[in-house]
Amino acid sequence: MDDIAYRKDELAEEFIRIADSFATFRRLVVAAFYCSPEGSENLGYMGNIPIAGDYPGPTEDAMVHLHKTLETLSLTL
Repeated sequence: MDDIAYRKDELAEEFIRIADSFATFRRLVVAAFYCSPEGSENLGYMGNIPIAGDYPGPTEDAMVHLHKTLETLSLTL
């Protein structure tokens, strides 16, 4: 396991492909965990909950940030 856990410069040629595959597998496992109910709870995710009353919309700071980002990307609303 130590040979494929992380891709290192001194990694033997025969382990390069499997180390890359293991890295992909590791990313998929982490993503799957954080998509599960346990992972969402671990993150403190509070989405998918109805908001009582009118939706307040994004804050003014969020809108300023959005407009700056869109301008940087040469996009407009």
